[in-house]
This record gives sequence, C-alpha cells and structure tokens, in this order.
Amino acid sequence: MKKLLLFLTTFCLVSFASAQNVKESTVKFNKTQVSGYLANINGYTMDVVDLAMRTKLEKEFQLKASKEGSFRAYLNQPCATFGPDSYDIYYQVSEFGKKKNKTTQISFIITKGNMNAITSSTDPDIARRVKNFLDDFLATVPSFAISQQIEALEAELAKLQKEKASLDNEVAKNNKAIAKENKKIEKINKNIEKSQKKIEKLGEKIEKKQVEIDGVQAKIKEAKASR
Repeated sequence: MKKLLLFLTTFCLVSFASAQNVKESTVKFNKTQVSGYLANINGYTMDVVDLAMRTKLEKEFQLKASKEGSFRAYLNQPCATFGPDSYDIYYQVSEFGKKKNKTTQISFIITKGNMNAITSSTDPDIARRVKNFLDDFLATVPSFAISQQIEALEAELAKLQKEKASLDNEVAKNNKAIAKENKKIEKINKNIEKSQKKIEKLGEKIEKKQVEIDGVQAKIKEAKASR
C-alpha cells in the first residue's frame, strides 16, 4: 500500500506541477480589495483543497479557526512558518473555468492586525515565506488527495467487513437453529416410526380378534341351523 501511495504521489506531482502557480494579487475580502496571494491548482476539487489547507493550518500548525464572511480566519496567532510574530491569516477556496477544466484557487491574506496586509513591498521576507508555503502546500495536495481516497476506501472496506461479519454471525445462528429444529424433526420422525409400528401390531391383533369373532359367529349360525 505504501509503495502504491508513493508511486501515485510521484505520478501526480509530475502530472500537476505545471498546473500550479502562486502570485501576489489583490484579493476580494468580503466587499473590499485587499493585497494578498492567489494560488491555483488544476485537477482537484474545492473540497479536497480546502480540507488539505484546514489540515495543514489546524492540525499541523495547531491554529484555531474562526469565520470572517466567506473566509476561514486564524486571528492573532503565532506561526513560525511565516515569522516570529502573531498574525491574522485568512483564506478562501474557490474555482473558475469551464466545467471539464476548472481551476481551484486559494485566496490567501496575511496581516499584522487591522488588515495591514503583508506583501513584498511591506515585508519581503514574510512575503517570500508565504509564497514558499503556498508552493509547498500545492505540491502536497496530490498526496493528500490520494491519502483521502485511501482512507475512504479503507473505511468502506471496514464497513463491508463489519457487515459480512454480521451476516456470518446471522448465518451461523440460523444454522444452529436449523440444526436444533432438525434434531426435533428427527425425534418426531422416530416417534412417528414407533407409533406406526404400534399401529401395525394393533392392526395384527385386531385382525386376529376379527378372525376369532368371525369363527364364533359362524359356530353360532351352525348351532341355530341344526335345531
């Protein structure tokens, strides 16, 4: 499984590397234009990219999330990846393009409070770190997507195995019930055989008695006829 994952990850990284790009740009934040960053990737849905980013920021970086309009926000929290200070980080995932060739886009904003956006002109070092972070993040999306697919398949397999185990138990239970009923049927059949033998013996006795009765009746008739 790990070798398969490595192969697929490498394949996807090569396949989609040319479809990734990060640039500084104005970002529509709620109803205003704010300086920020745009990161584009093809071949992955908004849900996958959003979950990958949430996993990165919230599980790996341990940042606490909130909501700011349509953006996910991480307010006044330290993040050593970008620098030594605390930052306000916002991101939103959207998509554009034709249905068969859509591009998924991350709008990313980082500030030092009061929407003082950090860009190459205000802090070149942090801006470089942000772009490196987004570049590195886009490179991890293929492997993240594959890991999600594997987790989903493993969860489905576990569910099917559980259902199979339940059915196996039900079959075993039914087989025991059938075996128990078969023993009852076998016992009933033996009782029927015994009863039939008794009936046969009684039939033989009845026949003998009937012969005796017929003989007695014949003698009575003879006696009456001789008078």
